[in-house]
Amino acid sequence: MPPQSLHHRRTHNLLLITRLLSLRDGVSPFTLLLDSLSQSAKPLLAEYARRQPPNTRTIFISFETVVAPSGISVFIKGRGKSLVNLQREIAAAASGSSRSLLVLDNLNTLASTHAQSLTLFLSSLLAPGMALLGVYHLDLPVPTKSEPGPSPLTLLKYLSTTLLTMHSLPHVLLQKRHRDVSLPPPTWGLDEGVEGILVGLGSNMEMVVEMEYRRKSGRAVLEWFVIGEGKEEEGGKDARVMLLEDHPLWRVSEKVRKGEAEELEKNGGIDGVTFELGITERQRKAREGVQLPYMDAQREGGIGGGGAILFTPEKEVDDFDEEEDEI
Repeated sequence: MPPQSLHHRRTHNLLLITRLLSLRDGVSPFTLLLDSLSQSAKPLLAEYARRQPPNTRTIFISFETVVAPSGISVFIKGRGKSLVNLQREIAAAASGSSRSLLVLDNLNTLASTHAQSLTLFLSSLLAPGMALLGVYHLDLPVPTKSEPGPSPLTLLKYLSTTLLTMHSLPHVLLQKRHRDVSLPPPTWGLDEGVEGILVGLGSNMEMVVEMEYRRKSGRAVLEWFVIGEGKEEEGGKDARVMLLEDHPLWRVSEKVRKGEAEELEKNGGIDGVTFELGITERQRKAREGVQLPYMDAQREGGIGGGGAILFTPEKEVDDFDEEEDEI
């Protein structure tokens, strides 16, 4: 990608994620957050609450949270309530406010108890001035329904205008290193299939967010971000959010893959890795100089030029028949 295009994409997508987190200009009426035990969405919910302007009323619908998080205006317990009663409480809490943020901390509960009415209920909440933020746990099973039709997660993805998937940075980096050397990516937690393991090593550390933003035209904007701790403003830019490819550890991994990190090889690798994951410039040149087999046949015939067998006889071993040789 040309430097100018890369700079444009970086500037545009950083501005977009800033607008999404602060919910400016109704950029995303319904944002769906997909998390797991490897990376919880709670830090991102806290980031949303921190970025809201003072005139925003944040309403938190709790299905699994016991204590109201910081920055919440109204805290409503939703477990065990009917959708009609829950809708009335939400309407009463949002009345009198021109701008509201509604947070549902566990959509799995509604998907289990009200699978048929889930999308209709969420659609009724999308009023002018109301932004909806819902969390769905990917590793929490939802009872399957007997009626034909798409699953609740499929419907939620279809209804959402922005899809944010949570990942752990150490896991993303290790998966990248495996892909760079053509190895299958590792798995963690429940995906390992090992009895007794719920959370893998490196989980819930620095957060990586995979964004899929759907424009009104139907086109999607895809990007990966690292959202961590840092100064809120630094030189006019938000130091808490950066593109994944701009993260220092990702850049080091790219240098290793491209063979530009000979010093790291001499110093024993990075992050406890004692072997080189990529190739050096000297190794790359040596690989390009290797003479591949059957090069003579490729140069003479080319693609579609027919085949030819090149044979060098050995005087002491091969016994020739002159008649067959003439044929």
